[in-house]
Amino acid sequence: MNLTPAVTIEDEGDGLVTLVFFPESEGDFAFVVDGQHRLFSFADEYRELASTETFELPVVALHNATEEMVGQTFVEINVKSKPVNKDC
Repeated sequence: MNLTPAVTIEDEGDGLVTLVFFPESEGDFAFVVDGQHRLFSFADEYRELASTETFELPVVALHNATEEMVGQTFVEINVKSKPVNKDC
């Protein structure tokens, strides 16, 4: 995903934790570069989480990347990547 400049990033300094803060107001603060179908699956009532549940979802995020960088990233993911060996 590509985070807009309205999102702030704070490194905790330990090399392990980085905090990502989204504005409290509603808005478009991130753009999904790839994997939209995975996110949209959560819109299905069958997969909807209760308010007491949490779900860890690993993501790779760019911050305020240019359209060129976003495009290059999409190509790397969808054109240049090699399939995972299912036998391993």
